Amino acid sequence: MSKKFRVSVHTPLKWPNKCAVCGENATTVYEAHGGLIELACAFTDYPGIKTKVQSISYPICSKHKYTTITIRILYFISFWGMLFSGFVGLIFYKKGLFTFSALAIFLISLIAFIASIKWKPVRLRWGYHFFTIIIRNDQYAREFALVNNIE
Repeated sequence: MSKKFRVSVHTPLKWPNKCAVCGENATTVYEAHGGLIELACAFTDYPGIKTKVQSISYPICSKHKYTTITIRILYFISFWGMLFSGFVGLIFYKKGLFTFSALAIFLISLIAFIASIKWKPVRLRWGYHFFTIIIRNDQYAREFALVNNIE
Protein backbone atom coordinates (compact mmCIF):
# COMPACT_ATOMS: atom_id res chain seq x y z
CA MET A 1 0.00 0.00 0.00
CA SER A 2 1.32 3.44 -0.82
CA LYS A 3 1.12 6.62 1.23
CA LYS A 4 0.30 10.05 -0.19
CA PHE A 5 1.66 13.33 1.10
CA ARG A 6 0.42 16.70 -0.10
CA VAL A 7 3.12 19.32 0.32
CA SER A 8 3.38 22.99 -0.56
CA VAL A 9 5.74 23.87 -3.40
CA HIS A 10 7.65 26.22 -1.10
CA THR A 11 8.22 23.62 1.64
CA PRO A 12 11.77 22.24 1.75
CA LEU A 13 11.80 18.44 1.92
CA LYS A 14 14.12 16.21 3.92
CA TRP A 15 14.53 12.57 2.99
CA PRO A 16 15.57 9.78 5.37
CA ASN A 17 19.04 8.53 4.41
CA LYS A 18 17.71 5.11 3.45
CA CYS A 19 16.73 3.44 0.21
CA ALA A 20 13.13 4.32 -0.67
CA VAL A 21 12.52 0.72 -1.77
CA CYS A 22 14.19 -1.57 0.75
CA GLY A 23 15.22 0.67 3.66
CA GLU A 24 18.94 -0.14 3.46
CA ASN A 25 21.62 2.58 3.48
CA ALA A 26 21.30 4.85 0.46
CA THR A 27 24.30 5.07 -1.84
CA THR A 28 22.93 7.34 -4.57
CA VAL A 29 19.92 9.46 -5.49
CA TYR A 30 17.29 9.13 -8.18
CA GLU A 31 14.80 11.65 -9.56
CA ALA A 32 11.04 11.40 -9.61
CA HIS A 33 9.43 13.51 -12.30
CA GLY A 34 5.98 15.03 -12.32
CA GLY A 35 4.28 17.42 -14.66
CA LEU A 36 1.43 19.82 -15.02
CA ILE A 37 -0.40 20.33 -18.29
CA GLU A 38 -2.16 23.62 -18.91
CA LEU A 39 -4.60 23.94 -21.78
CA ALA A 40 -4.86 27.50 -23.02
CA CYS A 41 -8.06 28.62 -24.68
CA ALA A 42 -7.99 29.29 -28.42
CA PHE A 43 -9.29 32.84 -27.83
CA THR A 44 -6.39 33.92 -25.62
CA ASP A 45 -3.21 35.61 -26.73
CA TYR A 46 -1.15 32.42 -26.43
CA PRO A 47 -3.26 29.40 -27.42
CA GLY A 48 -1.84 25.92 -27.04
CA ILE A 49 -0.74 23.41 -24.51
CA LYS A 50 1.82 24.37 -21.89
CA THR A 51 3.62 21.84 -19.75
CA LYS A 52 5.64 22.26 -16.59
CA VAL A 53 7.83 19.37 -15.54
CA GLN A 54 9.47 19.30 -12.12
CA SER A 55 11.59 16.70 -10.42
CA ILE A 56 12.71 15.83 -6.91
CA SER A 57 15.65 13.66 -5.90
CA TYR A 58 15.27 10.90 -3.34
CA PRO A 59 17.84 8.48 -1.86
CA ILE A 60 18.08 4.95 -3.17
CA CYS A 61 20.59 2.08 -3.05
CA SER A 62 22.56 1.15 -6.17
CA LYS A 63 20.70 -2.15 -6.67
CA HIS A 64 17.32 -0.47 -6.76
CA LYS A 65 18.59 2.41 -8.86
CA TYR A 66 19.04 0.04 -11.78
CA THR A 67 15.65 -1.53 -11.08
CA THR A 68 14.08 1.93 -11.17
CA ILE A 69 15.89 2.75 -14.41
CA THR A 70 14.49 -0.49 -15.89
CA ILE A 71 11.00 0.54 -14.78
CA ARG A 72 11.44 3.93 -16.48
CA ILE A 73 12.58 2.20 -19.70
CA LEU A 74 9.55 -0.11 -19.51
CA TYR A 75 7.35 2.96 -19.09
CA PHE A 76 8.87 4.59 -22.18
CA ILE A 77 8.67 1.47 -24.39
CA SER A 78 5.11 0.64 -23.34
CA PHE A 79 3.95 4.20 -23.99
CA TRP A 80 5.34 4.18 -27.52
CA GLY A 81 4.07 0.62 -28.05
CA MET A 82 0.54 1.76 -27.25
CA LEU A 83 0.83 4.69 -29.64
CA PHE A 84 2.32 2.63 -32.46
CA SER A 85 -0.12 -0.28 -32.16
CA GLY A 86 -3.07 2.10 -31.86
CA PHE A 87 -1.93 3.96 -34.98
CA VAL A 88 -1.37 0.74 -36.96
CA GLY A 89 -4.67 -0.69 -35.76
CA LEU A 90 -6.49 2.47 -36.76
CA ILE A 91 -4.97 2.43 -40.26
CA PHE A 92 -5.91 -1.21 -40.86
CA TYR A 93 -9.34 -0.70 -39.31
CA LYS A 94 -10.03 2.12 -41.79
CA LYS A 95 -9.15 -0.27 -44.64
CA GLY A 96 -11.65 -2.83 -43.37
CA LEU A 97 -9.13 -5.12 -41.70
CA PHE A 98 -8.95 -5.79 -38.02
CA THR A 99 -5.59 -6.95 -36.76
CA PHE A 100 -5.47 -8.92 -33.57
CA SER A 101 -1.72 -8.44 -33.40
CA ALA A 102 -2.12 -4.66 -33.06
CA LEU A 103 -4.75 -5.21 -30.38
CA ALA A 104 -2.53 -7.71 -28.55
CA ILE A 105 0.46 -5.35 -28.65
CA PHE A 106 -1.75 -2.52 -27.42
CA LEU A 107 -3.10 -4.56 -24.49
CA ILE A 108 0.34 -5.86 -23.50
CA SER A 109 1.73 -2.32 -23.70
CA LEU A 110 -1.19 -1.01 -21.64
CA ILE A 111 -0.62 -3.59 -18.91
CA ALA A 112 3.13 -2.84 -18.89
CA PHE A 113 2.40 0.90 -18.78
CA ILE A 114 0.10 0.61 -15.76
CA ALA A 115 2.51 -1.76 -14.01
CA SER A 116 5.45 0.57 -14.58
CA ILE A 117 3.51 3.42 -13.01
CA LYS A 118 2.59 1.32 -9.98
CA TRP A 119 6.11 -0.11 -9.53
CA LYS A 120 7.82 3.27 -9.18
CA PRO A 121 9.05 3.65 -5.58
CA VAL A 122 8.29 7.39 -5.46
CA ARG A 123 5.78 9.09 -7.73
CA LEU A 124 5.15 12.79 -8.05
CA ARG A 125 2.04 14.76 -9.03
CA TRP A 126 2.30 18.50 -9.43
CA GLY A 127 -0.44 21.04 -8.81
CA TYR A 128 -0.33 24.80 -9.04
CA HIS A 129 0.70 25.53 -5.45
CA PHE A 130 1.32 22.04 -4.11
CA PHE A 131 2.55 18.64 -5.12
CA THR A 132 1.65 15.14 -4.03
CA ILE A 133 4.36 12.62 -3.23
CA ILE A 134 3.32 8.99 -3.35
CA ILE A 135 5.72 6.63 -1.58
CA ARG A 136 5.20 2.92 -2.10
CA ASN A 137 7.20 1.66 0.92
CA ASP A 138 5.06 2.19 4.04
CA GLN A 139 7.95 2.11 6.53
CA TYR A 140 9.90 4.65 4.48
CA ALA A 141 6.76 6.78 4.17
CA ARG A 142 6.36 6.85 7.96
CA GLU A 143 9.98 7.95 8.38
CA PHE A 144 9.53 10.58 5.65
CA ALA A 145 6.47 11.95 7.47
CA LEU A 146 8.35 11.97 10.77
CA VAL A 147 11.36 13.83 9.35
CA ASN A 148 9.18 16.46 7.62
CA ASN A 149 6.48 16.76 10.33
CA ILE A 150 3.73 15.78 7.89
CA GLU A 151 0.62 13.93 8.98
